[in-house]
Amino acid sequence: MHNVAITRPDATTAAERFFAQPHPSLCEQVLKRKPWPARPARRRPRPRPARQPHLVPVAA
Repeated sequence: MHNVAITRPDATTAAERFFAQPHPSLCEQVLKRKPWPARPARRRPRPRPARQPHLVPVAA
């Protein structure tokens, strides 16, 4: 990774000097090789639990 990203003052990278040619952008290479992520799942509302009343009537 660092052989492609780190440049010298003459604006060349270690990979360019080793292969004697410029290399394509690292981001472009990744975008070409990796598939797009899947679409997120559709959010469905969850059933709400039955609410208990705050005050419960009590027989005296």
